Amino acid sequence: MANYVCPYESQEDLSPELILYRVVHPKFVDWTKPDHDGLPSMTTQVFQENRPERALELGYPEPAVSIAFAHILQSEGLAIDVLLEDFDDGWGIASLTVGAVREVVPAVGIRHDRIHRPWHGILFAVTRPRMKGQEKGALRDRARLVRSPR
Repeated sequence: MANYVCPYESQEDLSPELILYRVVHPKFVDWTKPDHDGLPSMTTQVFQENRPERALELGYPEPAVSIAFAHILQSEGLAIDVLLEDFDDGWGIASLTVGAVREVVPAVGIRHDRIHRPWHGILFAVTRPRMKGQEKGALRDRARLVRSPR
């Protein structure tokens, strides 16, 4: 989309070493294909944005992927399990770094928004309204499960 103007501004001042977390639904892992750590592999749906109407309900102008910033959880004295408080048993958590997100082409932006919680942020497509499989696959390939779904 040549004329697309992204409504979000990516934060370029975030250190590439910062760790980001993403909550993982159990149906978005492939239990038949373990990764190199022996954990189930993730599907690209792990990085699925919310639907446009849900994005608006949450206060976002366009779809985005919710993430959490590990360093903020740590500074607040919170374990990553706090990310699962609003989810049913069985969900997991994946991690990746800001640097890994910045390697994705087409570009995926990162923003610390604090809209819902102090550690909350979003990932979003920079060049079009939604990420496509290419971006989601690249994010998935750079992420690893730190808590396996059940």
